[in-house]
Amino acid sequence: MTRRLVAIAVITCLAAVGCGAHVVADRVRSAGGSASPSASAAPAGMQRAWLRGVGIDAPAQWLRDDVHCGTPMADTLIVEFTGEGTEACLISRPPAALSVISIGTSRPDNAVYDETTIDDVPAREATRQTDDGRTERLIYFPDRDVYVSIASPDESVVQAAERSVQVTDTDPETGCVVHTHEYDDGAPTGQASSFAILPGDPTSAAACVYVNGWLEETAVVTGDKLTTLMNAIRAAPATTDQRAPDDTGCQSVADLVTPADNPPMLLRFDGPDGKWRLVAKINPCTRWQSTISSGSVTRRIDQQLLLALPPVWTSYPDPDSMDIP
Repeated sequence: MTRRLVAIAVITCLAAVGCGAHVVADRVRSAGGSASPSASAAPAGMQRAWLRGVGIDAPAQWLRDDVHCGTPMADTLIVEFTGEGTEACLISRPPAALSVISIGTSRPDNAVYDETTIDDVPAREATRQTDDGRTERLIYFPDRDVYVSIASPDESVVQAAERSVQVTDTDPETGCVVHTHEYDDGAPTGQASSFAILPGDPTSAAACVYVNGWLEETAVVTGDKLTTLMNAIRAAPATTDQRAPDDTGCQSVADLVTPADNPPMLLRFDGPDGKWRLVAKINPCTRWQSTISSGSVTRRIDQQLLLALPPVWTSYPDPDSMDIP
């Protein structure tokens, strides 16, 4: 995912889909208990997308998010994160015979859903024909506010994608729990105190961003990027009460800031000395008071650290504005 270095703003994204005849798609796929704590690997030749613990597979050769101004350009797998905007422009639409699998956090309109469960998680399903003649399967998870749309002129593509849908309570790549409000305030809890913000010698790190308590974007950090990140964390300056000049007047629109504009980023470090958690959080109206915290030690996010953090926030302040003159 490309880092978007933009001013913090309130942005929304609405997913529009065609409408047509409704066909019941009824199934129950569960084995008792709750959502699976882990997940199987994606089959050979397939790629997998996750959002809030809901996963779906698509052919590996499909480009991810191959869209222009919100319009698919080829067969593609789309992940629409909460708060992510779509550029507005006029384009000529490509041929309708495209296969598009999308997963996002807004429910398509004009569909009649049937109740079911998938991996013991309540879900709603519908099948319909789009205006351009493709079959579209819709799956909605109300508790997680996640929808899946599978549209293709090839019924076998639709069926394969639907069969691949799974739900888990723990992200299989990063080990982050899918739902928690522990990090909303910008610091982890229940962690041993230390005079160092990042003790030991971690060998890997994972980043997990939460919106409204639900896991959205993730990343794994290793190699040179891990070294750069650890150095930036350990060099981070002390916190401050000063307000950046760029934030003048921001309080007048503070009521418009949503959880998607200021989500916590959990950083999970792992190494021979054990595990360590840090939480980074941008303050949209007082960017100089953006912090990274271990729960007992808190530092300020400066330009160096902002650029070293994994690019898993939807929006970022200008890095040049993070350093105090």
